[in-house]
Amino acid sequence: MKNTNFAKNIQFKDVVLEHNHLEKNRTILDNYTNDYYINNFNFRDVVDWESGKPSDIVALGCSHTYGIGVPQGYNWPSIIKLKTNKSLANLGVCGASAASILSSFLFYLDRVGIPKYVVGCFPDYLRYSHISDGKFYSSYKGQTFAQKVVTHVRTADYITGNLHIEDKIIKLPLDPKYVIPAEESLSQYIHSIYTIEKVCKLLNIKFYWGTWSGFTQEMFAKNLFLEEEFCLDANNYVNDIKIDISLNKSLKEIFEERKLGCNSNHEMNQEDFIKYESMWDLASDENHLGIHWQYHTAESFIKKIGEIK
Repeated sequence: MKNTNFAKNIQFKDVVLEHNHLEKNRTILDNYTNDYYINNFNFRDVVDWESGKPSDIVALGCSHTYGIGVPQGYNWPSIIKLKTNKSLANLGVCGASAASILSSFLFYLDRVGIPKYVVGCFPDYLRYSHISDGKFYSSYKGQTFAQKVVTHVRTADYITGNLHIEDKIIKLPLDPKYVIPAEESLSQYIHSIYTIEKVCKLLNIKFYWGTWSGFTQEMFAKNLFLEEEFCLDANNYVNDIKIDISLNKSLKEIFEERKLGCNSNHEMNQEDFIKYESMWDLASDENHLGIHWQYHTAESFIKKIGEIK
């Protein structure tokens, strides 16, 4: 099937990354521990992408998919690529919401082509993207943009009022992260995934997705998927890639209390296992999930698409 023009009139500033945090392929975000190789489309991939030659698999997600704090070859998309021996494009974008993940997907369809599989590890549903007016430009291949897509990370603090929202609404009435209700964030989240699901069905792409967020997983598994006429297909959902992240504790504190309950090294190269042992449970920045979780996530998606029985 030929390449499509779904994204023809969409501005893609949010997925055209500038990577200002990188210095000689390393970043202060993980204390300059790992290398981050950026391809010709400014995504974290050692392979350049060529228009009209899409990968077999496209991976969607946020910084856990991008792989902040883990080596280039040990984020979950790279592990899928290794274990299945199929080509894979990693579209992970740090800080991405479901809406900006949708933009990344449409960007790939338009600029590269149609993959056979799309697998996505989504963030929590409280991340919300909105359009800011005003001119905004990018130096990427001379492209300019009239709009900027901004992602705001909403936490329970904003919902519960723990940050004295009343005062902030008075001071910052136009700042959406203080006035957007959680229901609107959830609506954008569902709509974005629904759009990906329908586009995939139209183009005969197999689509599977899940979330690393425990409370978001619970929202879908115990509520939304039980509704008889819920718009998303539960058969596309991967329910075992979450981690019970507490809003009141750091990942380091959580892993001091409990591990993933698995003692396997998942056939990881022994030399690398010793070399990267400090990143096994927690990523090197201690704010992201480590290589062990990356393996579990990769294997969950692999089982779903049936490449390994």
